[in-house]
Amino acid sequence: MTRQPDYFFLDGVPLGSGDVALAAQYNAYPDVDASRVLLKLQGQWTYIDFDEDLIRSLAFDPASGTLYMLGKSGVMYSLGGKGPDFSPAAIAGTFSQQEVVDPEERGELFRVRALDGRVLVCGLGGQLLELRNGNWLDLSFAAPIAESPDFEDVGLDAQGLPIAVGWAGAAYRRTPRDWQRIDCPTNAILSTIVADGPGRHLLCGNNGIVLEMDDSSIWDLSVDAPLGNLWSVTRHADLIYACEPGRLLVRDRDKWQTEIVSQTIASPSFHRLISTGSELWSFGADHVFVKRADGTWEQFPVLGNEL
Repeated sequence: MTRQPDYFFLDGVPLGSGDVALAAQYNAYPDVDASRVLLKLQGQWTYIDFDEDLIRSLAFDPASGTLYMLGKSGVMYSLGGKGPDFSPAAIAGTFSQQEVVDPEERGELFRVRALDGRVLVCGLGGQLLELRNGNWLDLSFAAPIAESPDFEDVGLDAQGLPIAVGWAGAAYRRTPRDWQRIDCPTNAILSTIVADGPGRHLLCGNNGIVLEMDDSSIWDLSVDAPLGNLWSVTRHADLIYACEPGRLLVRDRDKWQTEIVSQTIASPSFHRLISTGSELWSFGADHVFVKRADGTWEQFPVLGNEL
């Protein structure tokens, strides 16, 4: 009988030099709002337990050496912040927490992003907040919840203005005065927005939607068939990668193809994609993979999830 892995992963982020952070939930208690953040630092595994909160999104600011951990409860937890060094010695005693929102008011927050030294969160009910001088500045929609879009991710345009995307093809730019709707050619859920060079972004979502966008134009790069729900997209080594829960796709010469990451794992899992420039990281429900600089894929073994 095959042993069930201890965890399934909700998010992950590389921390540099082979170090990673993983937001994990327990396979034995999938319906319980308890979670664990696993950290591999300098070759050793450690963890932080959250017995009454579910960590659903991670972000890392390398300049300040801060790991941000967004809880379902509306609380932001952080670790580090004393400078670029994120070693065990540097982060000792730095764990802190701060309530961002009460999810009972407008809904839950879905994503935290550390972008160009700024930290933003977004979520249901048109919520968007930015961390400034230790406090959360509320940039959310003022309209009633029923009239506000639900956001799943946020990026920054070339002028540093937030762009939030989400359900029903929602895409909005937050100017200093108000929100401006961006006309997207879809009403599908948009799951991810990620920078793709100065002033450009990649977006992906349900029904195979992949879009490239700048301040004035949108190009449709969507998958033709089969149409799965895409969770993440990024550019790496001049190629665009996107993933469904059970398939990693790569766009080469204007065609989407399945990327093989393992010859031994029959059903690899995918959820988040992050390019560090030299490496491409894939964080799936059960597996973590990394594409090295030489183009080869490796499974990144996680303590408790050896498969």
